[in-house]
Amino acid sequence: MANNNSTISHKPRAPMVILRQEYLDIITARLDEIETTYSGKQINCAAKLLAVFEYWTNWKLAQEEIAPLESETTAEQPYIAELDTAGAGCGPWIWKAIESTVNPELDLIHDLFNEHRRTAICRALNLLIALDYIRVRQNPLCGYDHIKQYSLHYARVQTAINQLPTNREKSQSEPRKIADQTAKNRGANR
Repeated sequence: MANNNSTISHKPRAPMVILRQEYLDIITARLDEIETTYSGKQINCAAKLLAVFEYWTNWKLAQEEIAPLESETTAEQPYIAELDTAGAGCGPWIWKAIESTVNPELDLIHDLFNEHRRTAICRALNLLIALDYIRVRQNPLCGYDHIKQYSLHYARVQTAINQLPTNREKSQSEPRKIADQTAKNRGANR
């Protein structure tokens, strides 16, 4: 079915990659807080991953796949306590492999249309975790499941977006942060 907000009909759950300027801005605005350096490509990957996690969070919430935190665990639903969110302001847990040999359509490399490889995605995930824009955990119900679960800290992301300066308030030095970080990274690798 078509998305009612679009002039073009798309298949439901068809993958797409979105690079939002706001996501780049909230990441680059806080790069000074992180000791590790990141390349421009890894920063772009992190911004795209935020859009991927936003999509899957919205999809899961729309499907009502999670139980409210107040729900009681019953004999019929013993797993509900584990399907909660990562805390206040966080979305449901999203099960995502970085690279899957079993079902590649369910991995992050596929979600990013093979534009980024495993190393860049791992570094981008580490950046988002360091900035506390996402949370990560192992599957609490299945100890041998090595695929991680991620939760978008949407309240923190929204607060960061709300704190961004308007276009007129932005200084000319803001767009240089990615280039400066990339140059710093090149110097550290020599």
